Amino acid sequence: MAETLENNLPMILMILGGALILAMLFLLLWMRREKAQPKKREEKPSRPVSSQAEKTAAKPSTSNKSLQSASSKLQQKLPESEKSGSAVSKALPVLDQPIKKMPGIQRRHFEEFKGKHVLIAEDNAINQKLILTLLGGLGLELETAENGRETLEKLRNAKGKRFDLVLMDINMPEMNGLEAAREIRKHPIYDQMPIVALSASTSDEEVRQILESGMNAYLEKPIDLGKLYRVFKLFFDWQNAQSDYANRKFPVGGLRTQVNKKVLDWEKGLRYSNGDEKLYAGILKEFFDQYGHSNQQLEEWIAAKDYDAIKALAIDLEGISATIGAESFYHTITRLHKVAEQKVYTMFPNFIDEYTKELRDLNREIEKYLEE
Repeated sequence: MAETLENNLPMILMILGGALILAMLFLLLWMRREKAQPKKREEKPSRPVSSQAEKTAAKPSTSNKSLQSASSKLQQKLPESEKSGSAVSKALPVLDQPIKKMPGIQRRHFEEFKGKHVLIAEDNAINQKLILTLLGGLGLELETAENGRETLEKLRNAKGKRFDLVLMDINMPEMNGLEAAREIRKHPIYDQMPIVALSASTSDEEVRQILESGMNAYLEKPIDLGKLYRVFKLFFDWQNAQSDYANRKFPVGGLRTQVNKKVLDWEKGLRYSNGDEKLYAGILKEFFDQYGHSNQQLEEWIAAKDYDAIKALAIDLEGISATIGAESFYHTITRLHKVAEQKVYTMFPNFIDEYTKELRDLNREIEKYLEE
């Protein structure tokens, strides 16, 4: 038997070797199958995901909706008081639809508006340069501002001149265009001064905010010459039709020429009063009667530590002193208000002497102005 096994050993080894090879092949195929199965499971949801993405991409974007429907949608969103442009003088035109381009317009056509005074409020140097290049050398008076605060300063320091139009970027540092427009509309002297918004994006929501702020129209960036001309034409033709919208010369009488304008800038006060001398004189008299001795009240409140009353006084006087043109007194009040806001109450006593002096000087200049 041993001899038989010895003779058959090569065949037995061959059979075992073949079986081992088959087992290894089977194991290899099984491992490949196991690796392939997870991939198939991952690939199954890929089709619906891709399909959904295609469906989403096929839908029109909300931000790309036609602006032609902006007017009707705005009318649905705005309350009745805002539909009529409540922040704007009712005499001013309000354009709640996109400005249509006027064809064939070139730079030379803007010479028609020679002498018009335009304020360009734009913080981007490139955009500002572009507008100045488009309108420069054509007889218009152009001034620039880089933010909302500077815009307000330009208006306040116009020295008797008026701006016929403000082009206002709505996104500016320090104070944006919307905030600046709201502040401008608080003062009646600017009731007939159109403000046109400049914006790269004019979604329904943005248009709503523009009109609510008191602006009269909006232009999309980049500025199109044909659209800009149409805006100028609409508002300047409207202004030319207003007999009461003209440069006002303020008559000087009594002791006004002797009034210290660093203390009481009565020309600025008259502008805030829309050139109405009786109104301005009435405001000055009311200020004199109501606040002429407020330094005594301030001292009492400081002694009593009635900080809320001091803050309320500062808030009241900050707006009033700016309106009447009380330059020096206004700066004292703004500092007092800031200290009250920051609750640095230990600094209040330092204001007593300064407040008393500034108020005394202001009272003296008011009396000079009111003497006829």
